Amino acid sequence: MIVGAGSAGAVLANRLTEDGRTTVILLEAGGEATSFLVQLPVGFLRLLMRKEYDWSYEAEPDPSLGGRSWIWSAGRMLGGSSSINGQVYIRGTAHDFDQWAEMGATGWSFREILLISCARSIGWGRRPRRTDRPGRSRSPRYATRIPSATPS
Repeated sequence: MIVGAGSAGAVLANRLTEDGRTTVILLEAGGEATSFLVQLPVGFLRLLMRKEYDWSYEAEPDPSLGGRSWIWSAGRMLGGSSSINGQVYIRGTAHDFDQWAEMGATGWSFREILLISCARSIGWGRRPRRTDRPGRSRSPRYATRIPSATPS
């Protein structure tokens, strides 16, 4: 039994059932992520603070904020918070990744993760978009195909 069909719960359920012999029940309090607001990157602004999409947890009062509390959004649907984040992600710092690799996390150095991150941003091996047409952006994101997302 897995409680929560957010990113981690969904991946865990998938991995546990890959062999076809294991059965998993995946429980999610929210519904499917079918709203067009989930698919539209700026739609996340309309999902926040709506109980059908967001748990809207209230944090404890914070002395550094003059005793005020704030709302901690958490997705309440398939995909969890990944479904209400506006497709925003931030790459971690090189120092953190390199430190993890030094501590024994093989394959987690910044250089290795950067290769995967760059491959992901251009489509995991899909044919890159042409950027040399007039009026088109010459974004470096699509200028070069990365031959492999697997670090050597």
